[in-house]
Amino acid sequence: MASTFARYAEANGLDVELVDCAGSEEALKLVDRGEIDIGFVSGGFMAEKHPNVRQLATIGTEPLHLLIKSELVTHSPCDLGILKNRRVEVGLPGSGSYALATEVLAFCGLAAKDAQGKGDYFQLCLGNEELVARARAIHAAGPDRAKELVAELPDAAFLLNPMPSRVVKALVASAEYDIIPLPFCQSFRLNGQQHLGNQEHRIDRRQVTQTVIPASTYRAINAVPSMDCTTLGVPLIVVARAGLSNAEASRLIAALYEGPFANEMPPVDLLVNGAEYPLHPLVTSYLHRRRPLAMRDFVDVMQKLLSVFGAFSAGVLAVLSFYRRRKAKSASSYVSEIGQIERLSWGQTPAIEEAPQIDEQERRKGLEAELVRLKQRIIDDYAVGQFTGEAAFANLMTLISDTRLSLKQANQPAHGPPALRVIPRRASPASNSRPSAA
Repeated sequence: MASTFARYAEANGLDVELVDCAGSEEALKLVDRGEIDIGFVSGGFMAEKHPNVRQLATIGTEPLHLLIKSELVTHSPCDLGILKNRRVEVGLPGSGSYALATEVLAFCGLAAKDAQGKGDYFQLCLGNEELVARARAIHAAGPDRAKELVAELPDAAFLLNPMPSRVVKALVASAEYDIIPLPFCQSFRLNGQQHLGNQEHRIDRRQVTQTVIPASTYRAINAVPSMDCTTLGVPLIVVARAGLSNAEASRLIAALYEGPFANEMPPVDLLVNGAEYPLHPLVTSYLHRRRPLAMRDFVDVMQKLLSVFGAFSAGVLAVLSFYRRRKAKSASSYVSEIGQIERLSWGQTPAIEEAPQIDEQERRKGLEAELVRLKQRIIDDYAVGQFTGEAAFANLMTLISDTRLSLKQANQPAHGPPALRVIPRRASPASNSRPSAA
């Protein structure tokens, strides 16, 4: 992977020289001391032990492959007890494979045999290049010699490589190996909390995640693995020394995040997924500029603004509704005014004298006019929503009609005007003969 990056980095004006080392742990130490500028390392190492390391990118996850010769695999493939008294390859000291594999074996209660033969398994530290060389030798050898070379291969091998691993491909093609699952990531992380800060444990288990090796990744016929294989994984990280110049860092970042290498190994967004080591300042500014219109931040801000606006609008509507209810009239107030008019209409009895009768008629006309104005006011108030309810409005209109009828009845006098009639008296015979005496 480093050689692939070096080839693509030349297009960005970088002259990359590859430096060989045992693995990730040694590479971190070299970067921290400033002896190399950039390193491709496995995640999971204690970041506080390397204060001068700055992270540039994370380009995927490295799964931990556990290869076991097929004849040793039992019906309980996740039982690592089958590794007892077997030759187990764990990688070179200083590599990510060695650090993670030895901790996984210790988690399972297995210890490497010492010089006196005490322990559970025989530890081999051949390294990737040696395993690939042995696999090629098997292909080049004759049948008898090939069997001898296959017997010399490790019974099991822990390999921490990105998928698809060229080392795993070489071993599967040269010998019958199966890949077995390691489905205890959560337990491995939980039990690692007691080791935080312990110098004997180089792996920060909080950075270990569960990942999957898809079925048939390394062989389709007689599939290897035969089904999706759950295992442990760590991020694959690109780091640089803290004193790297901005010009060099800018070209490295462009090579990692743009162009052919980014298409083959897409880096993750460190602002979202987080980083194990402090980010180089140029990485932070680059990722902020690279985010398309900061859409996620824009959406978050808009959601917050809409929430505030919604709460404010609800409060304003509540206040307006409160004042509107206070300003709104009740139908009972109109009923009270109508009742007052009707009481005034019947407040005095009809008079016989002509002048008072005229005054009474004028007063009743005034009451009728007041009733008409009240009716118009009720209609206007109902139209603008001063009070609601069609039934209440209809009842008020009926009550006004009844009151108007009462006013008309009150205007009619109870008795007609007095009529004087002259009734002539019939004359008697005696009155014709002599005058009457007064």
